Amino acid sequence: MTQGIKIMIVDDNPDDRSLAIRELERNFKDIEIIEVVDADDLKKALKGDNYDLVITDYRIRWTNGIKVLKKVKKQNPECPVIMFTGTGNEEVAVQAMKSGLDDYVVKSPKHFIRLSASVHSALENARLRYEKKMLQEMYNRLFERVPVGLYSVDADGRIFAANRTMIELLGLDSKDEIHDHKAKDFYPDDELRKQVLERLKEKGVIKGYEIRLRKKDGEYIWVKENAYLTHDENGDIRYIEGSMEDITAVKEYEKKIIENEKRYRNIFESTGTAMVILNREMEISMVNKEAEKLLGYPDHELQGEHFTKFMFKENTDEIIQSMNPLFQDKKGRIDILLELQNRYHDVREVFLTASPMTESNLVLVSMIDITQQKKNLVTMEEAQEMFLVAFESNPLGMLLMNSDCGITEVNGAMLELTGYSEKELLSMKLSDLINNDGFCSRLEEITDEQQEDISIDASLTLRDGSSLRTSIKAVGVRRPDGSLNSIIVHVKKM
Repeated sequence: MTQGIKIMIVDDNPDDRSLAIRELERNFKDIEIIEVVDADDLKKALKGDNYDLVITDYRIRWTNGIKVLKKVKKQNPECPVIMFTGTGNEEVAVQAMKSGLDDYVVKSPKHFIRLSASVHSALENARLRYEKKMLQEMYNRLFERVPVGLYSVDADGRIFAANRTMIELLGLDSKDEIHDHKAKDFYPDDELRKQVLERLKEKGVIKGYEIRLRKKDGEYIWVKENAYLTHDENGDIRYIEGSMEDITAVKEYEKKIIENEKRYRNIFESTGTAMVILNREMEISMVNKEAEKLLGYPDHELQGEHFTKFMFKENTDEIIQSMNPLFQDKKGRIDILLELQNRYHDVREVFLTASPMTESNLVLVSMIDITQQKKNLVTMEEAQEMFLVAFESNPLGMLLMNSDCGITEVNGAMLELTGYSEKELLSMKLSDLINNDGFCSRLEEITDEQQEDISIDASLTLRDGSSLRTSIKAVGVRRPDGSLNSIIVHVKKM
């Protein structure tokens, strides 16, 4: 039995009210009755808005049941209303139902018992409506607030539902605008889209698919898409539901990492971090001095050695399994904390980062020995940034040049040494600064791989016109294919 309910009875006939109240109290525990006999009572009861259900007669001296129904629904649309009357007719019942009436009970001795059943039913239906409304509101909130784009597309490619994030992702001004487009309008590569649809039809689902979209304004973005097919009872495609996450920033970040890798691959000696390059068989093809120090072997002994030699057996399978996608897909990265054993059987705890070198079937592995210091773990990118910090903080004047002697980067010490601004130096060649006509021609020795570095003593022309005697050393930095990437120049005052 329903307990603790408040029922408003609107009826100006005291006998009928008494009969109704007696019937209700017989079937409900802890029931509270609010009796309304005139317009003032109704106004007061509605203002209090403290009732769970309303029972009203149709014919009342000061109003009628339809008007009572409309006032209640206006005040509280979800409140169930039952018309309990002996003076209505079918036309009244139809009109009342159209106005939101929950049930119509004829007021007669044999129908009084039905009143309690009607109240039970109306309250239960009201509860179900409320729960359905709450669930719908919760779904709508989740649909609109989730930070990924959600969409539904019919079999003809028409977009018929999209959340706020999806609208923003496509660069549309409003939800109404989505109906002016088909899904294919946002895919610049129609052939690739067809391949995706074929795969979706074959599998029924695609997950984590990365694809490029074109927004309304023509801007291209990258998204990660998940999509599911829904079929009708005949097995035909009904619609496609899916989600999209904007990964443009991630793609740009990956591109930046790749560019950094190309630039710094041959200067990884300067990072201060142990690094090795592995081939597809997990064999070491290149190491730096820090890696030699960490593993306890010289370069020539490490070349061709299987990297798992330095791991404990229980870690070997996990490492190989983790690295396989890096070789196969040439994308991604793994970060692992593990223990290595060096030549002297010392156990070193290292933070290992591995990422593919996209121009070849190689993987670059950096290892930070945290056995002693337990420093904060740093990634490959942070190690590269350490080089830039070292470059900037070096007390010697330093600059980077291209093969034409054009200055591409300078540090603060170089600015202080020459008196020039950064903008001025970046517009100059090194030959504009030194009184040594043969220096730039000697740089061809580095370009042609005859020399790794060259050193000279030369006078440096300062911004104020004076000269400064300096010692200059130039070191070549090469790309993976052996071509010259840049030249690092150290300038020391004599």
